[in-house]
Amino acid sequence: MPNTIASAKTLAAGAIVACLALSTTSVSAAECKGMEKSKCEGNASCTWVDGYKRKDGAQVAAYCRNKGGKKSSGGSSSSSSSSTGSSNRSSSG
Repeated sequence: MPNTIASAKTLAAGAIVACLALSTTSVSAAECKGMEKSKCEGNASCTWVDGYKRKDGAQVAAYCRNKGGKKSSGGSSSSSSSSTGSSNRSSSG
């Protein structure tokens, strides 16, 4: 029985840590939400998106959004370099 309780406590602690890690990501993403244009443009982590009309005719109001991190641009460059690497391997082999 004591091992089961210890395992449950460890699992619960891990779940709490995971929730905290995920919640900090959503907090930073929501940092820009609802900001006025002047405040949005003054915040280095935010960018202003002008209103636009979608293909289906729906009008989208202007809004402030998070610029995102280097993760997204780093991921695309690493995938392109890996595809280049694989083409190099196939031509030499």
